[in-house]
Amino acid sequence: MQISDRFNPFPGLRPFRSDEDRVFFGREKQLDDLLRKLRTTRLVTVLGTSGSGKSSLVYSGLIPSLQSGYMVKAGSNWGIAVLRPGSDPIGNLVDALDTPALAGKSGELQEMYRLFLEATLRRSSRGLISCFEEARLPTHKNVLVVVDQFEELFRFKHSREVDNASDDALAFVKLLLEATAQSEIPIYVVLTMRSDFLGDCLEYPGLPEKINEGQYLIPRMTRDELRLAIKGPVAVSNATIAPRLVTRLLNDVGDDADQLPILQHALMRTWDRWAADGANGTPLDLSHYDAVGTMEEALSLHADEAYNELDADGKLIAERLFKTLTDTTTDPRGIRRPTRVDTVSKIAETTEDTVIAVADLFRKQGRTFLMPPGDVALTGGSILDISHESLMRVWKRLGIWAEEENAAGERYLEVAAAAARWEQGLAGLWRDPELEIGLKWREHNDPTDAWAKQYAPEFGRAIRFLEESKAARDREEYEREHARKKKVRRWRQLAAAFALAGVLIGISALVAVRQSRRADRNQQVAVAAVDTMLMMLGDTASDVAPELRADLLAKAQNAYSQFGAETRGLELRERLAVLLQRFGGVYAALGNSDSAQTAYRQSIDSLRSLRAEDDNPAYRQQLANVYNSLGVVLKPSSRQSARDNYNLAIALQDSLVEQFPDSATYQQERARSYYNRGITFNEDEDNESARADYELALGILDSLITDSLRVLRVNPSATIDVYWQEMARVFNNLGNLGEDDEQASYERAIEIAQRVAASPSRNRGLVKELAVYHNNLALFQQRRGQFGLAEQEFMKAAALFDSLAAPIPILDIERGNTYSSLGFLLSEADRNRDAEDQLQKALEIWETLDRYYHGSVVTRDDFQQRYGNTLFALARIRTRPGQYPAAIGLMSRAAERHRQFVAGYPAYCGLYRQWRDALPAATRAAANTAIGSVLDNCDTSASP
Repeated sequence: MQISDRFNPFPGLRPFRSDEDRVFFGREKQLDDLLRKLRTTRLVTVLGTSGSGKSSLVYSGLIPSLQSGYMVKAGSNWGIAVLRPGSDPIGNLVDALDTPALAGKSGELQEMYRLFLEATLRRSSRGLISCFEEARLPTHKNVLVVVDQFEELFRFKHSREVDNASDDALAFVKLLLEATAQSEIPIYVVLTMRSDFLGDCLEYPGLPEKINEGQYLIPRMTRDELRLAIKGPVAVSNATIAPRLVTRLLNDVGDDADQLPILQHALMRTWDRWAADGANGTPLDLSHYDAVGTMEEALSLHADEAYNELDADGKLIAERLFKTLTDTTTDPRGIRRPTRVDTVSKIAETTEDTVIAVADLFRKQGRTFLMPPGDVALTGGSILDISHESLMRVWKRLGIWAEEENAAGERYLEVAAAAARWEQGLAGLWRDPELEIGLKWREHNDPTDAWAKQYAPEFGRAIRFLEESKAARDREEYEREHARKKKVRRWRQLAAAFALAGVLIGISALVAVRQSRRADRNQQVAVAAVDTMLMMLGDTASDVAPELRADLLAKAQNAYSQFGAETRGLELRERLAVLLQRFGGVYAALGNSDSAQTAYRQSIDSLRSLRAEDDNPAYRQQLANVYNSLGVVLKPSSRQSARDNYNLAIALQDSLVEQFPDSATYQQERARSYYNRGITFNEDEDNESARADYELALGILDSLITDSLRVLRVNPSATIDVYWQEMARVFNNLGNLGEDDEQASYERAIEIAQRVAASPSRNRGLVKELAVYHNNLALFQQRRGQFGLAEQEFMKAAALFDSLAAPIPILDIERGNTYSSLGFLLSEADRNRDAEDQLQKALEIWETLDRYYHGSVVTRDDFQQRYGNTLFALARIRTRPGQYPAAIGLMSRAAERHRQFVAGYPAYCGLYRQWRDALPAATRAAANTAIGSVLDNCDTSASP
């Protein structure tokens, strides 16, 4: 016999078959244990990791042993039914039973009896027993039902393609349990299942208990057993293998229990190379092993070899074929998805013959990438399957395809779910960024109805939802662009008018000595122009591009510097002081704290100078307002400095209230100063002082509301919304104390704010405050473990922030905080897909702020820490389904941001190390390189 004609004793990726027991070595002791377990329990579950040899042990070890009479009391008369649950577990059980050796019939009655078998199985949980009772098996005939890849049942149970899939899955399990619970008919059941799916068995009543009785966790092969598994098949094939190659193979396998299929494939390829060399009388050696790429590369190179034999169209069909057969969306652990040839042809949009031709290339002699084996002719009804999960892990090209398919499937599920809610009236159309992501998904993947049915029905509804969303977005963009152009024209007109005012100011300064009245008049025109511009800028800052805002502020500052020194007259000087306060307000809204403080202090100096000349109550009140504003800006950096300013404001307001006890304005401003000061006490954890200030503010506001209600009886057009709004703020601050009445205070704040928001006085500021109150209540509920309620409140807050169109930077930070908080909440609840959506929204906000407001907002610690935390959380979510390159990229950005901007960044090091150390060894080096900078000189004793 020529070497090239010799039978290859190594099966490659596929399991050993029952007729290959003569080349199945190394499992003798485990086989004895398995036979003993089956004899005593009747239902045995063979557990192990993917690639640990479960199927081979049953097919090539257990079945031949039973048929040889090794289970002595049972004898050697066995009928064997082998199946996988696939996409029709009961139907596949019928196929396995439908043979004359078991419960089937032959001849003319075969088709009718098959229908009878299925009806019997579905009639009751004793259906499997009834099938054998009707078949009248010979005395002493035993039945073994082997359910291979039992974990496929868990995917089937949640299938969207099959009606009543969950009921069928439960019925299938009951058939097996009932069959092994009786003793009249000798029915035995063996399940093979990946051990990481063991927890999924809890969904089936009675199954966990039965598994506990007959569980067989397949042991890891010892080095001696592996040596026998390598040398035994070679010896019985009348060949030899070099000892050094055996040693090399044993070392390459190492301690990885899931390497057996990869070892078998490498041995198959090594044998083929040895045979092709025609080396009669020489052993299999290292040269043959190295030539095929060793265990590390042999499988990937072999699969690429088949792939590269295809033309461009064939390669595209192969990609779609393997994406269809690989499922990491239903379960991120990765499971096979057996699919009919005709279904693959619809998904690939080609003919069945073309799919068969491509599949045959991957299953021909010497290639075991697909099942069934190459000697089985394929038809449109044949079921294609990947031969082993290890192909998903080791074939690099398939790993990329699987990740792409997972992303496409998850995105389609999101579109389908949103479309269903939209059709039911529970949600609106998508807007960017969700819409843009959805449109890019459709353009890149070109999905079809056949493809979509693998994940969710109603493909047409999902595509219609995207199209409707795009049409609505296009309309909004047109209207927004039209409005923007109008605003730009208005701002340009304002800027031109302001420039003219600046010219007038310059002229007035030259003639001020001779023509004082005209100079005063020109200054008043200029002040009015600046004043108007700042009021508009403060009200609509979000509608103006950052560059134009900066330009207008610069013009305003320049104008002020021109007429500030020449100003005469108390009235004009007061207006200039107010103008400076407005400068401070605009700078504060844009996140520029230093400029805001400078403007406020200049305003204070001006007002003090005015009071020295004339103690006008208006000057006192205005001065108190500026002290209040300065306190707000100072609070993040120095609560004591803020409190000093609030104390100055309160002292002025006390004197005003004493002098004018009936002035509602003075009372309202006094209440605001009290609760502002209370906030600083709260942040210093002086809750007693904070509560005292809040209650003083509530007392003042309650009195104002009571008095105003009497006014309303006389003047129905009067409004008290402003007092209610202040009261809502106080209740929110009471909630922030974190005491027993926290939830009640937040709920009271929301109740009041919603009442005011429904009135005609509704404004952006009020909507923002209502969103903050919902957000605070959500955080409280999250701390209490009320995740469902917290999610609802976060969603309400997010919707309100989104309704504020294009908010100013400080408001956008609040909006981003809401999305990131909601993402963290959903992540804690293991709702990773939903969490990723919300965190992605937050990340897009952080990126926008970082891009457009660099130098102001981006220097804020709270912004930078949230930015880094969001990246960190997204990276951890992407890690779980094995999206390692994306996860490493996100984690690298998070590490760099924490290191650069967050003073306490070393506290993050323990979390970064935990993440890195949990990665697979092959990925860990890349991760360590990416986050190495943040791990230098770290303190792992603290946590953020």
